[in-house]
Amino acid sequence: MFKLLLPLLAIVPALFLPEANAHTLLDYDNKKAVIFAYSRIGDSTGVEDSLPLETFQSHILEIVRGDYHALPLLRILEAFENAQDLPENTIALTFDAAGQDFYETAWPLLKEHNLPFTIFIAPSATTLDRDALKEIAADPLVTIGLHPDHYTNMALWDTETTRRHINNAKVAIRDHLGLNPVFFAYPYGMVNPAVRQVIEQSGFRAALGQQSGAAHPGSDLLLLPRFTMSSSFGSLNRFIMTAKSLPLPVSDTSPASWVIGSQTETLALGFTLDDGLKNKAENLSCFSNTLEKPGLQDIGNGRIEIRLPVLNAPTRLRVNCTLPASKDPETRTQRWRWLGFMFHVEH
Repeated sequence: MFKLLLPLLAIVPALFLPEANAHTLLDYDNKKAVIFAYSRIGDSTGVEDSLPLETFQSHILEIVRGDYHALPLLRILEAFENAQDLPENTIALTFDAAGQDFYETAWPLLKEHNLPFTIFIAPSATTLDRDALKEIAADPLVTIGLHPDHYTNMALWDTETTRRHINNAKVAIRDHLGLNPVFFAYPYGMVNPAVRQVIEQSGFRAALGQQSGAAHPGSDLLLLPRFTMSSSFGSLNRFIMTAKSLPLPVSDTSPASWVIGSQTETLALGFTLDDGLKNKAENLSCFSNTLEKPGLQDIGNGRIEIRLPVLNAPTRLRVNCTLPASKDPETRTQRWRWLGFMFHVEH
């Protein structure tokens, strides 16, 4: 497993800025959903993408007792496609590479509390036996999504390799469950433009990454953001903070590819803030897992440029940008607009 973020990124928004001049209501704010990505639940091996069972239980209790609306992914997608409002604090629960740990730990809790969820299956890599998978698929709360046939980094795949592994996965799920999943999730959140194009051509209605942020109708439906919940970044406080996050819509993002060549010394990342946020650029903060606070330049009219050293960067390079928004109406705690990027760094 790749090493994820530095601990600083989990507490970035705790660096509060004054609320004055912070709140701007965007149309997207009434149409957003926060999607959570879980992987191994209750795994005691200490791997980065695992989450202790007691922590997951605290998330479930927070959802049940709090003012959240857990909806199926399809309901959220249809709202995005039709630019419809969603309930306040809409969330979706997703599980990557669902295996036996999901069957034994997470699924009973989800059933007990009547919470809808999506599991993504890599048919050749899942530890779920056929009977267990059929049992889960028969649950009316579940949506079955797809990974490629093996759970592996897709960022360096070409078109033909991607098409072969996607077709193998689709055939396996169709033969075993009689399903044709409409949702796809990129393993580890890693993708390149060629892979994304194959996913679009393969008939998926939406695909999910692992870059942070609140999803909204302006999001790329074939690279929807999700907040990952892991041993390092899955605390109850982080769950609550991210569940309450708001979109940070941007346009004209560069570079166009999410793969950084091995000889690249500096990543030049740029984007333009939504018209409703251009006058808030001075409150924007960005952080990465290569540099605590990279140089950020507002070059005018909401255009932001960031320069990041990448020579010694991890394979997954993350950049998170936050902007203070309104306080939560119930708890009066600070809410944050959140925008995430993820790049594959060749080594």
